Amino acid sequence: MTTAAQRGTTTVSDKAVRKIAERAAVEALADRGATAVRGIAKGSAGVRGLGADVAVDVALPYPAPRAETVRRLQEHVGSRTRQLTGLDVTRPRVGVTALTPPPADSTATEQKETPAHTPTAATSGTRTPWR
Repeated sequence: MTTAAQRGTTTVSDKAVRKIAERAAVEALADRGATAVRGIAKGSAGVRGLGADVAVDVALPYPAPRAETVRRLQEHVGSRTRQLTGLDVTRPRVGVTALTPPPADSTATEQKETPAHTPTAATSGTRTPWR
């Protein structure tokens, strides 16, 4: 059997670490109820030896407790990136770029589109000038 020192090394690129961190952020936000998860995380990463510095910018769902959400996001991004790359990931930096509103409820949309009253001859078609 060949010893570990004779087999060589595996190098993980900055780009690979960045993509893993972005995906981990999307995973964490999907767990928090974010529905539109594409494009909500942009990241950067730098690999130095056996360690990696990771940063992600995200759009958080609103309303949500921001401090708790960011803390959980940091923990998930760090542990998942560490697990998949084998690198020592320092505490990831998380930037909040936007707060995204919840998706419109289909019944609320229907209510907005349905007028509260039906137009009559007296209320439609003619306008009275301001006096």
